[in-house]
Amino acid sequence: SSWLGTTCDKEGVGWFIAGECENGHRFAKELVCGKDWCGVCGEDGSVAHMRRLARWLPKVQQFGTMGYFVFTLPESVRGKYRAKKALADLGHQVQELLKSYGYSRGLRRWHFFGDKSAKYHPHLNVLVNGGFVSPRKLDSIKRGYASLLRVDLADVNYRYRRSPGMMWHTLRYVTRATFRDYEWDIDMALELRGFRNMVVWGRGKWTGPAVWSLADLKGKARADVEGFDVQAVESLAAGVCPVCGKGLTW
Repeated sequence: SSWLGTTCDKEGVGWFIAGECENGHRFAKELVCGKDWCGVCGEDGSVAHMRRLARWLPKVQQFGTMGYFVFTLPESVRGKYRAKKALADLGHQVQELLKSYGYSRGLRRWHFFGDKSAKYHPHLNVLVNGGFVSPRKLDSIKRGYASLLRVDLADVNYRYRRSPGMMWHTLRYVTRATFRDYEWDIDMALELRGFRNMVVWGRGKWTGPAVWSLADLKGKARADVEGFDVQAVESLAAGVCPVCGKGLTW
């Protein structure tokens, strides 16, 4: 498929669309392919990466403490999850499982490969509003997840973040690209075309105020956000002028 090789780094040309609101405020939005294996979009800190991060950051800023679950698929069942529908369905089932334990809002995203391997290794990252989880509760969640997979044992890793810097770094890690070379698994690269991999749940539960801001970040995290206007990025993505709030015509 020519689609696999059509990436920003291969095209060698930058494209953008122009937008204007009724008050005459004008903007340009860079167009990127967004493919994980693109030499431009797949890099940490790329335009594509930071746009994903910006979409979720206002929600994560509502977390006083952030719980971070990783649901791993045992190797014995990974063959059953090589289709978009299977991955989407399992993601929704995990979401409903967590809701039954009181996590009424959250964000989920699949990683398809690990940091040190080119072998298909899907694992679901989930960010929730939460802190310490007792071993008993975590064991119960693990049993529920194993039941969804119809296996005896399944690995669920959990950590929680209390500082804005750690929440920022975790969000940056979860939203990064992991399918860095389509030749690792060409069939899956084609199958995942158009897959919705940034899912939020908890409609009506994200209206609270931010409990921390980018100004609270320190060190490397502070350097990451230098000149990063999250509200402007979020507004432009929604087709709204970040200056006056009027709708944009692209």
